Amino acid sequence: MSDDRIEHWLLWMDGVGGFLVCPKDRIALGQAGAEPPPDVPLLADVSRRHAVLRRDGEGYIAEAEKRIRVNGKETDRAVLRSGDRLTLGDSCQILFEIPLAGSTSARLSIVSGHRLACPVQDVLLLSESLIFGPKQAHVRVPSLREALMVFKSRTGLWVRHAGKMSLHGKPVADRADLPFDAPLLLEEHGIALERWIP
Repeated sequence: MSDDRIEHWLLWMDGVGGFLVCPKDRIALGQAGAEPPPDVPLLADVSRRHAVLRRDGEGYIAEAEKRIRVNGKETDRAVLRSGDRLTLGDSCQILFEIPLAGSTSARLSIVSGHRLACPVQDVLLLSESLIFGPKQAHVRVPSLREALMVFKSRTGLWVRHAGKMSLHGKPVADRADLPFDAPLLLEEHGIALERWIP
């Protein structure tokens, strides 16, 4: 599968919400329904391919293909810092965050009232791992007693969790492959994974 059509995932967590998980180092943001489809399809008045976010040794870089602003300032290219607001077109605003110091995974939240074409709340840009947990985390889940780590493998996504887990009614210790056919049950939440190709 070429990098342009690499598989993304929809990750669902009971009582928390849904997330589009993008593992690529180069993410296209654009209008939903465009061809070729962008990695992050926006239901907004933006161009088919409006901007690209690229992860490299400097961190994350926003590259404009159409008009963008970072924190209100028009730019063609900007190194993003956690807390920056990226505006596509006139009004589609996206909050960029790296919630954990030292992490190379990030979170995108649409804060302007626009939506994603897939029924999730935020986009998680997965570098190596994501943390779901009660304190410092990519996704804060106050009801989790122990943090849950989601990480990439050759076959998809795996999880590591020190608390109780079960899959297909059987206990799982420490780590598990996150399957597409059944939810992984934690003591507090269920987690389900779906394939999603933009």
